[in-house]
Amino acid sequence: GVQVCAFRVKHPDFTRFWIGFDAGSPTAHDMEAVGILSGKPCFDLVEIEPSWLVEQSAEASALMNTVETTGQRLIVGPLLDASAGGMQPDLVDLDDFEARRSKMLAGCRSILANLPETTSLLHVACGLNGMGHRHLSYPHQLQLTSDLLQLVEDCAVEIPNVLSFDFPWAERLATSVGGIHPLQIADTLLRQGLRISYLGMDINLDYWPGGSAIRDPFQWIDLIDVWSQLGLPLIVSLRIPVGLDDDEQETDHGVRQSDRLVHQRRSNLTDDMRLDLLRSVLPVIFARPTVHGLILRQLCDEQDSRFPGAGIINFNGSSKDIVDLVEQANQTFLVRG
Repeated sequence: GVQVCAFRVKHPDFTRFWIGFDAGSPTAHDMEAVGILSGKPCFDLVEIEPSWLVEQSAEASALMNTVETTGQRLIVGPLLDASAGGMQPDLVDLDDFEARRSKMLAGCRSILANLPETTSLLHVACGLNGMGHRHLSYPHQLQLTSDLLQLVEDCAVEIPNVLSFDFPWAERLATSVGGIHPLQIADTLLRQGLRISYLGMDINLDYWPGGSAIRDPFQWIDLIDVWSQLGLPLIVSLRIPVGLDDDEQETDHGVRQSDRLVHQRRSNLTDDMRLDLLRSVLPVIFARPTVHGLILRQLCDEQDSRFPGAGIINFNGSSKDIVDLVEQANQTFLVRG
């Protein structure tokens, strides 16, 4: 990893690797932390929820000002979160799929018409998994994703886009009857002839049942090589539980996790052990020329309560150790001479 990273950095024909974080919809008390993270040289992009483009809140304005000041670029999306529990509540409350489809496409058309000039990547859909769930079956996932890609073409949006796939190692197929490998979903969408710029791998590491098991770094190489066969550049979208005490895992601001959809941490690894794993895995990711970027998928733990401890800032607004680790890896492996 170290040797190949050094070659990749110096070779002019290889695309520069970028690192971003998902700000979601930060609340007012998160804005200071966003400023802290944006000051880190390793963060090139910031992902924001599409709804922020049509909102006029003070927090949205503050985040946009921070992005403009630091010169960071934007990832807008995802327009669709197909994972279980990921669909917006206002869509879940509608009576049927056609009503949800019509409302989503109407909202996305407005979003595409208001993309900021600093937008560098459009995250069309995430959590595509080949299994489906009670609010969004597998055929409906395919239908909505195709509709969104067609809408992007109809709106003449020239910004590169990405589709990201849950369970990239196809873990769910080992424990479920039926289902489709995520690679088959990607292949099906590519065969429709719609423009797709990047494929993303949603790796919710060490969560279960909604995530991926801890694996040897060599298995990450195999994963990247398999997905590279489809011929498109790849993006790694990562969550990993760090900085969460056992008592905090039981409750979150007075709400017990048993009262909502939550994926528990799968192993008994400590934070240090998880971070040591990342120290081995990050050079592997950085070294593969087909991987163009890494997104840390949650700004704070509250952003998505399904994944306890997945945030990269603490409740007090300070950055977790994972931010320093990524910054050190960036300086070690990706700084150009």
